[in-house]
Amino acid sequence: YSIGDSAHSAELFKFGASLLLGDITSNTTPRTITFNQPFEFNAPVNFEIASTGENANTWEVNTNNYDLTFANGSSLIVDSRAARTVYFNAGTSNITFTGGGTLTIQGAGTTTFDATNANLSLNNLTLAAGGTLDAPGSAKTFEVTGTWNRTGGTFNHNSAAVSFTGGDQSI
Repeated sequence: YSIGDSAHSAELFKFGASLLLGDITSNTTPRTITFNQPFEFNAPVNFEIASTGENANTWEVNTNNYDLTFANGSSLIVDSRAARTVYFNAGTSNITFTGGGTLTIQGAGTTTFDATNANLSLNNLTLAAGGTLDAPGSAKTFEVTGTWNRTGGTFNHNSAAVSFTGGDQSI
C-alpha cells in the first residue's frame, strides 16, 4: 500500500480524516505501507496502524525518509493487537506533532517504533505494554513538549538526549 503520489514527492500531501489501517484483506506478508511524499495529518484525526484479526499478522510502515506532521491535535497510534507485529520505520524523517496530539506505542504482540535515524518532536508520548520505542541516536533531535506517560513497554535510549521543552510537564 502506498500513501501519496511519488510523481509529486516534493509536494506536501494533507489528510484531514481519521484513518485506521487494520483488517485489510491481502495475501501479502508482511503488509507494507510506504509514504511517497511529505505527509501532514491536519485536523484532530487519528492515524492508527493496528495489527488485528486473522488476515493481519504483520504490518511494516516505512516513511521512505519523507517528513510526517501530525497537526491540530492529530495522533499516531501504533498498536499490535491480537499478538501480531507492527514495525514502524521512521527512516531519516522528521516526525513532528504540533498543536497537541499523542504518539502511542502499545500492543498485545510486538510493536516497534524505530526512530534511530529520525528526528522526533512530540507533544505527548504514551509507551505501554508490548511497545518499544527506539529513540533517535545521539546526532538527532528528540523533543517532548507535553506529557511522557510510560505504563510499560521498552525505551531504548540510543545514547540520545531527550529535551523537555514545555512549561509544566509530567513524566
